[in-house]
Amino acid sequence: MPTKALVKKEETKLVPVSQEALAVLDGVFTNEGYAKKFLPRISFTSQDKTEESGVGKNKTITVVEAAGTFFTEVKTEDLTEDGKAVFAKEEIGDSVELHIVYERKQLRMYDAATEKFTSSPIYDHPSDIVPIFCDKQEVDRGTPAELQAKYMTKTTMKGKPKSALEEERVLYVIYKGVLYTMNIRGTSMYAFLSYKKSLNPAKLVTVINSEAKTSGQVSWNQMNFTALRPIIVEELQMVVEAVNSIRESVEEEKAFFGKSEQVPVQYAEAKSESDKEFSKW
Repeated sequence: MPTKALVKKEETKLVPVSQEALAVLDGVFTNEGYAKKFLPRISFTSQDKTEESGVGKNKTITVVEAAGTFFTEVKTEDLTEDGKAVFAKEEIGDSVELHIVYERKQLRMYDAATEKFTSSPIYDHPSDIVPIFCDKQEVDRGTPAELQAKYMTKTTMKGKPKSALEEERVLYVIYKGVLYTMNIRGTSMYAFLSYKKSLNPAKLVTVINSEAKTSGQVSWNQMNFTALRPIIVEELQMVVEAVNSIRESVEEEKAFFGKSEQVPVQYAEAKSESDKEFSKW
């Protein structure tokens, strides 16, 4: 899947897209299969990251990464000492303007005690049989509901059982002409699901920012999704190209699974340190 700029950044007159032309984007938020190729991603800091220095009365706490900040993360050729991928991370502000062109799902869980992730490949349908990995080893396989039922170790704010193996949404977005993925969960995920109820994000330019939220002792920033405007003719071509590229990748993966039950080991590749943020709220 290409990660190069999909269209040149030029100032153009905003030419509305006809409803007939927009019809090619109907239904792009559903498909079946697995994603095979990795893309750069956009991450979000939901809670302040701090550093402590000094002791006693001289102890100070400094915010090194503010809640509500977005970053791009691009995989490099480097590896950490324990063989994990290194991502080049760049701050892009507290508000981003982008195109949301596709939506998929993923199961993920972080164990703070062991500092290990358990996660599935990206999938689409509740009846899909998916594996989950920990330390690059497959540890289980089943439908998403079956797998989640085995990790009912959390409770909701109302005291009801909740799976620690959470379902996230994986958004495929175009930011400044480049295709990225963005994992969203918790209240940010529900904000997105509410946003797309009455509209098709693929037909719009979306602005994502955030607002502070508090529940009991826990504070975090929740993403907000706002439609800026309908896409224009030049953007339609870019979005369609991206959707076709994603669908081609899905078809390649479906063909792979048709020949083998083995899952490529790269699915179990560890996430960057910033991904630990998702376990906190």
